[in-house]
Amino acid sequence: MAVFTRLEHEDIKAILLNYKIGDLVSFKEISEGVENTNYLIETTNGKHILTIFEKRVSKKDLPFFLGLMDYLSTNNFPSPKIHRNDSGNLTFNFKAKTGVIISFLEGIIVEKTELNDEIILKAGAKLADMHNITQSFSARRENEYTLKGITKLFQGLKLKRAIPAEHEALVKEKINYLQTRDFSELPKGVIHADFFPDNVFAQNNQITGVIDFYFACYDYLNYDIATTINAWCFDKEHNFKEETANNLLSGYESIRKLSAREKYYLKDFCLLTSIRFYLTRTFDKTYQNKNANVTIKNPNDYYKRLEFFSNFNGF
Repeated sequence: MAVFTRLEHEDIKAILLNYKIGDLVSFKEISEGVENTNYLIETTNGKHILTIFEKRVSKKDLPFFLGLMDYLSTNNFPSPKIHRNDSGNLTFNFKAKTGVIISFLEGIIVEKTELNDEIILKAGAKLADMHNITQSFSARRENEYTLKGITKLFQGLKLKRAIPAEHEALVKEKINYLQTRDFSELPKGVIHADFFPDNVFAQNNQITGVIDFYFACYDYLNYDIATTINAWCFDKEHNFKEETANNLLSGYESIRKLSAREKYYLKDFCLLTSIRFYLTRTFDKTYQNKNANVTIKNPNDYYKRLEFFSNFNGF
């Protein structure tokens, strides 16, 4: 979450005229994240999140994202409910930009809590639950951060000289290595692709919500699992938490069993997704909007993960 588009009190009031979710009481910016503009708004009917989609989210992809959220929420998955406006549309327009208003999820963002074994197990199970539910979701969107996509991003950042010289060799080496691997027989499905602790809510050791589906796509399920391992299983000093990873995978396998082939290639996907987030964070840091209220995350966190998985024996 972030704020790139500034909204005033009268702007939000005007948007709410087309919704039956009450009158505006208060609003505030949400600065966490780097993708879209987000406001927490409170109306006489309760709390909601107002999102305006920025440049990285293509308008052509919105039907997929919003359709997926709608599908998940109607299938008892704790994703936000999208409020339809008086015309029955899921989106609104504001100064040539598109936005949505979604329900506010109860609970605390997991990133802001002390992770315990129960939450880790439940998070793994919830990811597997999503993978099972989305097997019946027919819409498709390709992942822009496949190996091909991150290779292109790497080349662009090299030309910009945005990658430190001491990092370039390892990133290039592992991209070349991954190009030799054959993932073709691994299972695919619709994945979240950004299942970070700051996109998951919990309360009383239960997962109460999952948000930010704006990287969701059709790709290898291992991609999602590896992203989650990268995001959840390192401490602030970049040490790998093996017990956390084992709990996460145990939770996942309580809902969906991993094949031997998936486990064999999981290390490779951890390499792939560590490179992916290293490069996208480098991109965001290089091209950050100085006037936006946005939290720019440190790409070096994921370079450290890349270093670790480069010497990891596997799961």
